[in-house]
Amino acid sequence: MTYAKLEEGSPKLDLEPVNLRELLEQIERETNALGKPIKIVTKLPNAKVTAVADRRYLHRVSKFGGQCLTLCRDHDYH
Repeated sequence: MTYAKLEEGSPKLDLEPVNLRELLEQIERETNALGKPIKIVTKLPNAKVTAVADRRYLHRVSKFGGQCLTLCRDHDYH
């Protein structure tokens, strides 16, 4: 439903700079807290790397990643 709304342009996006390193660390913490141990490995430069995004939708991407991990484990994918 949300994706369909995005395609038709109806939701109002609240765009803001997002620190990618902090976002990935948050995703890792939240996923581990759910009992799905992961380690995100990046090759980000030492300098601050940002993207302009809507945090609400980034959070949904994070939840989707957790669902993918569950699906992979349920079906024994590696």
